[in-house]
Amino acid sequence: MELKKNPKADLNLQRTLFFQIGLCVALAGTLYAFNWREGDGEAASLGTLQMEDLTEMEIPQTEQKVDKVVAAAVVDSAVVALATT
Repeated sequence: MELKKNPKADLNLQRTLFFQIGLCVALAGTLYAFNWREGDGEAASLGTLQMEDLTEMEIPQTEQKVDKVVAAAVVDSAVVALATT
């Protein structure tokens, strides 16, 4: 069976051209976005920081409760490991 496609309508022949055009459009959009300016160019003031408004909080140090039986088992296994080496 013959192919009924027109060889002039094959877009795979111009694939690299479309890719390059897409890269150029993406580069132009990126450059435009980086050069975008909004407002009159004056820096907006965010206000001043007043140190007396800040309060320091003392955070208590937490302690982990260890079960004595588990701690003894860990110590015993460490002693056994050292004894075998």
